[in-house]
Amino acid sequence: MIVRITIKLKLALSFAAVIGLSAVMAALGLSNLSTMNNTETGIVAGPVQRMDLIHSMRADLLLENRAEKNVLLADNAQDVARYEGEEKAAEEQLRRHHAQ
Repeated sequence: MIVRITIKLKLALSFAAVIGLSAVMAALGLSNLSTMNNTETGIVAGPVQRMDLIHSMRADLLLENRAEKNVLLADNAQDVARYEGEEKAAEEQLRRHHAQ
């Protein structure tokens, strides 16, 4: 038995096939995009954390240097003691960051 398929039906089936293939490609693309995002996040996370740590250590070192300069320029014992305390705090913070 030969079934005659009309042009209207052929056109509808072709359109449905194109939409189905587009949906499959969209799903595949989203899946691959998610995988790529996870991979990129893993690659970038390590260097970003190291850069944050380096910036923190640099700030600690600058604070320590500033406190040391202030100790040398201080006029009285009270200022010297205060700046020495700041220097020790900055040095301790630098040591904590270095231990990470």
